[in-house]
Amino acid sequence: AALLELYLLDAQDEQSMLPGSAKDDMSAMKMKSADFSNLMCDARRPAGATFSRAEAAQLLTSISTYKSLLNQSPQNSLKLAGSTVRALLTGSSPNNSVKASSGFKPMAKIESIGNFGNIADNIQDADAVKDAPKVAAGKDEFVPTSTAAATAQVGELGPVPFSLPVFVATCITYCKLMAQTYPGVAKQAIGQALSDLVLKGKVRPTEIFKEWCPLNFKPLPKYGHYAGQIVFRSRFDDRERLNQAFVSVAADCSFPEDLVNVSWDDEMKVRPYSDKNSVQASNHYVHSDKECYNFKKHSKQGFTKYVAAIECYETMEEATGEWTTVFWLYLPGKTWDGTSCFNFLKEVVNRYHGEVNPKVTKAEEMLTMTDECKKALNSPYHIIRYLLLLPIALFLNLSATLWEKADAKHVPHRLGAKGDREMAFLNLTAAQSKEMCSAFKAAGMPPTAGLLYALCTAYQRHVGCYPFGINLQASLQTRGFVPVIKERYFIGDWLIGPCYKVRRVFKGVLATLGLGDAEYWKPEDAKSLYTELIEDVTTCTGRVREAFVAREYGVIKGGPAPYQNQNLYGDINRMNDSILFNNYGPRFMHPEAKAVSWNWTGPGKLDCNTISVNGCTSITLASTVMGIEKVSNHARHARH
Repeated sequence: AALLELYLLDAQDEQSMLPGSAKDDMSAMKMKSADFSNLMCDARRPAGATFSRAEAAQLLTSISTYKSLLNQSPQNSLKLAGSTVRALLTGSSPNNSVKASSGFKPMAKIESIGNFGNIADNIQDADAVKDAPKVAAGKDEFVPTSTAAATAQVGELGPVPFSLPVFVATCITYCKLMAQTYPGVAKQAIGQALSDLVLKGKVRPTEIFKEWCPLNFKPLPKYGHYAGQIVFRSRFDDRERLNQAFVSVAADCSFPEDLVNVSWDDEMKVRPYSDKNSVQASNHYVHSDKECYNFKKHSKQGFTKYVAAIECYETMEEATGEWTTVFWLYLPGKTWDGTSCFNFLKEVVNRYHGEVNPKVTKAEEMLTMTDECKKALNSPYHIIRYLLLLPIALFLNLSATLWEKADAKHVPHRLGAKGDREMAFLNLTAAQSKEMCSAFKAAGMPPTAGLLYALCTAYQRHVGCYPFGINLQASLQTRGFVPVIKERYFIGDWLIGPCYKVRRVFKGVLATLGLGDAEYWKPEDAKSLYTELIEDVTTCTGRVREAFVAREYGVIKGGPAPYQNQNLYGDINRMNDSILFNNYGPRFMHPEAKAVSWNWTGPGKLDCNTISVNGCTSITLASTVMGIEKVSNHARHARH
């Protein structure tokens, strides 16, 4: 329905950009159904009934009537109305509504459907959860079988009309939750800070940081993980050598051999790698028969008894003879920062290929915090500031979490959450990555700033407002320590999470009243934020210093992101009302392994993690608050 809306409606106003033959085809085809033509033309009228998801599903099942037209549609016409496509797919539009004729008449169901060809390549795969078993390896087709099935897949998401009784009920639930939760949270967090300062006499945050010791292993009844996925265009044919490499790196980290595991699932049907699938579902390669499945959900399948584990899958594409190998990763996620997990597996792959770096676990011996960094981070003024603002920060952070909880109770369909972490991937080839970076630079936009702008704009369009802020994951390893190791191969924990404000209340009010631009956060704002981040990390001041103090005097004092996602975190970040953003930057694995993507996730309302592996950009979008459709829509929007 979205594709047909795009071609028949938006192309009418842009015929000058279409080939002459396409104009004739459109004139002949668009009037084949009077009902459909009226519906599409009425879609732009301010008045009219809401264009329901069920009606969209009916149109979707009827699209084969126009198969020949779709097969001929020029690529330029598809690009003209990307916003309209996203509007119909998400149940929203630039005006927060999609209108249709109130006299809509259901069209006849057509059970068969043709191949969309290249049109579907860019949008189908994030919705491939239900259809994956029907898709041939390396080929994307969208195959709804009935109106009911299509409706179930599209879902009933979209703008939720305001209801005063529901709003009042939500407020009452929220107040009850706050009354039950806040006193205990405040008591524990404030007590921890006073204990560190008064009872233990730790008046320098850097002293607490030094005591963290992420490589000191302690046995636990069960282990939490940094879960992820890496894909190689090669085969690890010597499985015993891979196991030995994994065990040897684990031993360097003091992990007992019986608490690490490498397993293979040879029964799994694996989809071969293709450079034509950039937007990917979380189960694009494996477990495609399980709805909305991902490596985080799979961690419950016996992996919690291991401190580190990988499950491996492989396949060979018969047509080309090329191998695809997929690892689902379960690495130490409570004490190390995220890049250390990448470095752990990087060293495993290096040792498999005969190269050993004995320094990966020697950071404590080799790195020293600079005096300038210590002076900035140990500022007494900012310790006092932390103590004074702690009750307010706890309240604001907790309020975001509990409001979402209250809203989910009374309006569960607003964001479509089901209580699990959902995710979607945008994995680019090396050529696409280079093209993206060149486009950003040509526009005078640093790539990281460009991604931040795209994320915030997508968030505004799909959630209905801008995020409170962006919680950026930043490492002090190369900024606050000497010597500087450019390869950044160490395993440890140097992570802090400064929050940079995005939402502007005054501008938001003006936009609501129709007196200002709804999308007021511009590319210049993204560049300014990025510049501020670089300055703060370089000098260990600003938001970086505030976040560091909050980490060290917090109840949980380290790890990749869990300490930031706790109700006990004492710096204002409103994790469940913000974007969590982590950029590893350019990273490299052994060239013979041919790694093409690395995907991992974090907590919060919207999490975006990105990395460049051997020149290939991988972007993961995830949420513990929004459902899979909202997350997938963010991935599509970010791509556009």
